[in-house]
Amino acid sequence: AASGETATGERVLRRLLGTAGPNGQAAERLTTALARLLHAAGRLDEAAAALESGPPALARDPEALLLAAEIQVGRSELDSAAALVGAALREAPRNPDAAAWLAELRLRAGDPAQAAEDAAAVLREHPAHPRALQVRAVALAGAADGPEAREAAREAFAELVRRAPDPAIHWANFGALERESGRFAAAVAHYREAVDRDPANRIAYDGLLESALAAGDREQARRAREVLAAR
Repeated sequence: AASGETATGERVLRRLLGTAGPNGQAAERLTTALARLLHAAGRLDEAAAALESGPPALARDPEALLLAAEIQVGRSELDSAAALVGAALREAPRNPDAAAWLAELRLRAGDPAQAAEDAAAVLREHPAHPRALQVRAVALAGAADGPEAREAAREAFAELVRRAPDPAIHWANFGALERESGRFAAAVAHYREAVDRDPANRIAYDGLLESALAAGDREQARRAREVLAAR
């Protein structure tokens, strides 16, 4: 069904682009919408090509530049992504989405301390920014090397799941932090939230099993083991 919706949306957008002409705001919006649709469908090369062949004004549009950066991240082209985020920041220096992407790229490049600082700067003005919340929590967890640092990471994850409770990855990462901190009962609770939201998440089930065994929670361990054995 999803692939059918994508195909229908793609046909409509391409037809509208054919009538909108090669330039102008309508062409810019339609091209960005097409690239976003292709990106969501996992067709990264086609999404990148759509933006590259679109109206020249897209090279100065922060939304299009950040979409292009996200596509490059999906292609593991982090240097290209960083250049695109930099271009977006030059066009819109106070754009919180661009600043949050910069923080995420620093995290991916192996600099969690700087990523946490960058994300915190975004959150001072935009306390509910979803990407900045996620980057700060993951970065603090990655840099946590003592009780105080782990507590800061724990507080960041608690804020993240309070403001954005739906993504399973948030709960799974929170569970990983608690497991690594030796708080196995808390880890079980967080992994349970993750698998409830995403029953296909094998990594979360692995974490749930390991944490349940360490916590002595035989029932949760049994359930996790049954699910994993059935796959």
